[in-house]
Amino acid sequence: MSVGTSHDRAAIPAIAINSILIFILSFFFLALCDTTAAAVLLAVCGFFLVSSFRGTPVIRTLILLTIFLVLFTSIQLTAFLISIVTFIALTTVFLRFGSARRYVIVTALCVVSGVGIYFLTGYLSYALSPLIAMLGAVAASLCGKKKVARSFTIAISAAAVIIPLVIMFIVTVFIFNGELSVDIVKSVIDGYREELVEMLVSIKAADYIPGAPDEPIITAELAGNLAATLFNTLPGFLVVVIAVMMYFSTFLSTSLTVALRKGSALDPQEIRFRMSAVSAVFFLISFVVYFFSAFISSDTAELVYYCTLNLNTVLLPGMIFTAITYFRERMTANDGVLRINILTVILLVALIFFFTSVAFYLIACYGAICSVREEWKSAAKSDS
Repeated sequence: MSVGTSHDRAAIPAIAINSILIFILSFFFLALCDTTAAAVLLAVCGFFLVSSFRGTPVIRTLILLTIFLVLFTSIQLTAFLISIVTFIALTTVFLRFGSARRYVIVTALCVVSGVGIYFLTGYLSYALSPLIAMLGAVAASLCGKKKVARSFTIAISAAAVIIPLVIMFIVTVFIFNGELSVDIVKSVIDGYREELVEMLVSIKAADYIPGAPDEPIITAELAGNLAATLFNTLPGFLVVVIAVMMYFSTFLSTSLTVALRKGSALDPQEIRFRMSAVSAVFFLISFVVYFFSAFISSDTAELVYYCTLNLNTVLLPGMIFTAITYFRERMTANDGVLRINILTVILLVALIFFFTSVAFYLIACYGAICSVREEWKSAAKSDS
């Protein structure tokens, strides 16, 4: 599979093939709406990825990721996530190694697929999804051309997706209400929260277990608390989901670049993922504040709790991926071959499966401390 070069005339077949792939993958939102579409998209992604990375460590990572998603989510959500990540990655490489004309090609493809999605689903928000995802790919390709560090590329490309989503939500609120204010936005969010509470309270044991009492599984008070927690942490969760998708799309785009024998165009900082020491310090401080504020009962403490919880939620995946970077580097420091002690594997698996939240925070703290220590050592060397 070839993405082509800047000599577009000499690479017309490659441009055509990749344009068709990008167009098919831009229907990723249909995976959530139709099982057949999900199966088709998963098959297309599987064929493309296996043909591109067959016999490389990348394919093993992708297989493990797919198995994890299927086990813990569903086929439809798995197809959606893999197809959107593949779409962004392929579009990023396609745009990075070509002329400005390719931006026009990708925009036209996304507009056409958006029109198709609209006629198939009837929802304008679904139809805009290819264009919003394309903005993430455009941001990532421009960052690649500027040799931006991978962590900043992920942040910028995630912002390129999140900002249009926020704008779309605000515009939707304005259209349906005729005016816009903080109170109106709050009332809309409260309406969604009340709907969630009603849905949770309506769940009865008799609907799932024959012979069980016809009573709600969740009380109204518990449902209210769950809904409040969910909506208070929703901003951080949204950022995390999009940032994690961009993390894997950058992993896939750099792997595609290497597979296409264009690895010389990559800067080392584009491949190595590491959060800055400033982010690490913010994570550690916010974690301590978040932990202690949970034990204080007051309105101010509750506000601090949710603010630090959202900040921790946003930074947690980055710190975990940073920890993985340092862990791999230490395990391959001698001869480049990854060697992991079986006891370490058992401990990690036990922690993740039985104490998941504790394991994630321990790993993230390890990444944060390593990041601060590396920058401290670099500053000390430069001073000496």
